[in-house]
Amino acid sequence: MRSHTLQLTTTASPTAPARVLALCAQRGVDVGGIHADRLDRESAWRIELGVTVDDEAALELLICRLNRLVDVIDLRLLDEVSGPHAGRP
Repeated sequence: MRSHTLQLTTTASPTAPARVLALCAQRGVDVGGIHADRLDRESAWRIELGVTVDDEAALELLICRLNRLVDVIDLRLLDEVSGPHAGRP
């Protein structure tokens, strides 16, 4: 299992963070944390998402699906931590 941090920039839609989490739930992705900030009052959200996936193929599929969401403008993989308790306090 590997933990990763993804950074997404989405539209200003008030439902954008919920759509991102719903997609993760549908894919069975373990979300360890989420932080959502408005970049500007009306322009966009910046969402940092801590996820744990089984393998690289699962991560690639998650990134592909997130990029297909109409609300997602940009997605970046920030870092990767490995180990049985990666991303856990």
